[in-house]
Amino acid sequence: MKTNRLIQLSSSLAMLPAPPTLHLLHRVQSRLRARSSASHAPDLTYLLHAARRLQLQVDFRTDDIIGVKNPRTGLYYNFLNSYTDFDGLASLRLAADKIYCYQLMQRLQLPVPRHIIVTKNEWIQAVAFSRECPGGIVIKPARDTGDGLGVCILPGTPWEIFRAAAFASIFSKDLLVEEFRRGTNYRLLYCQGEFVAASSRLPATVTGDGRTSVRGLIRAANRGRRQIGDIPEYSSETRPILYQIPEDGKVRAALARQKFHFDSVPPSGSVVQLQEICHWLWGGSYWDVTEDICPDLVNAGAKLVKALGIRLAGVDIIAEDIRHCDAGNYVINEINTTPALLVHYEVQNRDQCRPVAELILERLFR
Repeated sequence: MKTNRLIQLSSSLAMLPAPPTLHLLHRVQSRLRARSSASHAPDLTYLLHAARRLQLQVDFRTDDIIGVKNPRTGLYYNFLNSYTDFDGLASLRLAADKIYCYQLMQRLQLPVPRHIIVTKNEWIQAVAFSRECPGGIVIKPARDTGDGLGVCILPGTPWEIFRAAAFASIFSKDLLVEEFRRGTNYRLLYCQGEFVAASSRLPATVTGDGRTSVRGLIRAANRGRRQIGDIPEYSSETRPILYQIPEDGKVRAALARQKFHFDSVPPSGSVVQLQEICHWLWGGSYWDVTEDICPDLVNAGAKLVKALGIRLAGVDIIAEDIRHCDAGNYVINEINTTPALLVHYEVQNRDQCRPVAELILERLFR
């Protein structure tokens, strides 16, 4: 009976208006990528300060590209935000292919989320897969995206799954549908195969006081936070940056899953999660956890980096407890060849902030 309803729904969807023109799709992609690039913009600042401290020569090649040169050896690298000369186009494409990376990790016996591969037209398979995942699913483009572009968290109904698949397909023909993993998201940074630092990425939350609505708690939390995209001059006084928490549909959906809405008054002491995943531009926060991470997790990330042959990499891990890596405790869900350094510079525990730009330049120019 459910299958018949799905077939009927699929037929109804076929009667929808034609999909957006290619020109419109390009506009959507450009707008989303522009928003994404804002979260990488501070990286040049970190690199510029690090290069000067290391007495390396800096050349402002364009408004958004700097060159860094070792005056003793003549070795030279260009930087465009988080894009570098360290890894070639082939390595970038390989790491951006999530299907290939998942297959590689499985061969290396590294844990990945349970998943299937579909196209937009095979979205009914995603509906069936979602029934096998009581904790929900994530739908994401399988190739050539990062920073959350095209990712849809916890679509529930067949209609939501169809819309998620249609949106993700703007960025990639093939889609990954994977089981949603509860836990904390961690970024492990590697350079030249060596572990550099680790940070946790926490979604925005508020804590109830038994008197104030969720909306009031959000607005109180936003006092002193910056508007999205406002990046002040780099100094110890202006860091870390915390952006305002939006009152948007994604927050509304996260509240609904906890049986709250914006006007709900949470009990005193209760923590209300406002996002399913952390994003700096949406009010999330970063914390350095380099001293806490289990050595076996560091080794797992290094194993993947070595297998891909990448010089600068950020490995994303979802874990229940970063101090332990027992079977089933963690999965590796992504590897990035353009890891944003702000994940390590904008940490809330400033006394543990690590100068990762300096550490990277030291390794590359030594």
